[in-house]
Amino acid sequence: MVTFLTIGTTGVGKNAMEALPTGRGEGAMELGNGISSELVRTQLQRIIACQEFDASDRNRRFLQYVVEETLNGQTDRIKAYTIATSVFGREASFDPQADPIIRIEASRLRRSLERYYLTAGKSDPIRIEIPKGHYIPTFGRAEIEPSDPGETADVAAPAASSPPKGKEAAAGGGAQTAWKWYAATAMGLAIVFALAWFAQIEKYSPFAAEHQPGQAAGHGPEILVAPFDNDGGNAADTALARGFTREVVVGLSRFDGLYVYGSETSRLYEANADANWPLHGLPIRYVITGGVTVDENRFHVTAFLVDANTGRNLWSGTFERDLTPGDVVKARDFIAGRVAQTLAQPYGILYREEA
Repeated sequence: MVTFLTIGTTGVGKNAMEALPTGRGEGAMELGNGISSELVRTQLQRIIACQEFDASDRNRRFLQYVVEETLNGQTDRIKAYTIATSVFGREASFDPQADPIIRIEASRLRRSLERYYLTAGKSDPIRIEIPKGHYIPTFGRAEIEPSDPGETADVAAPAASSPPKGKEAAAGGGAQTAWKWYAATAMGLAIVFALAWFAQIEKYSPFAAEHQPGQAAGHGPEILVAPFDNDGGNAADTALARGFTREVVVGLSRFDGLYVYGSETSRLYEANADANWPLHGLPIRYVITGGVTVDENRFHVTAFLVDANTGRNLWSGTFERDLTPGDVVKARDFIAGRVAQTLAQPYGILYREEA
């Protein structure tokens, strides 16, 4: 059994709050329940360095910033504005009410931490979490209850005893045979139940695919990637916006169970963009669209997911990447991949809408 003892600004009470350091020293400050700042920093570096921690470099810096500020007693600095300007490189004019980038990235960071502790970090002694509603992390210790010594002795006893003889050996052999039969039966039942469970998941998943002769491969959502606009106004960037649309189509097509409509249908949409919703004649459920802005320092994209039947905006997100000379195409492809992954990954935006 694993028990998590949460320590932090929303943790276990006054004692935990008083244990938080108030200076910027780098020593091993005790936080309570055997958790020190040194242990937390060690856990932080373990997470950041882990390849299975599915987070962008910017979100790794995000995590490092909020943890260090908390350990240094500067939780009053952990706000959307300071994160945007200190970690994301936003200008002083950044308005967290108008730009939801920090809320979006915090949500992604929470999911990345959850996946990490379910996979590579499931045996880690220290747990770092960012509770919903704010950006101040909490720190907890996983305490594993020791096994019952009596049970260990009972299990180990037969191995230390002398080999049975005569009738005892025959009885022991029968017991062993029966035990093996029960174990094999239990394993078989477990496999059957597991297969049935996965079959149910596949059946009801929005991305399930039924590969039957003469039929379409599944009942996943139909998606149209509409042409992304060139919001920068520079005529030379029109080709970049068109290429970005193409790369989003390519990225989404890598996910099984999605019907992705590309350039030809996209041009049909562009020709009828002023028509009233729903878009009659187009067999789609969702439209992905947005705008691309390119300047000398940054590649910026705003993406939207729209209900094709009602025109209702279901989701929006902003993505950006700093540019270096000759890096425009690389930045374009990187952000297109991020947009596709955000929408179509397991438990992503499309999964949420379908569920």
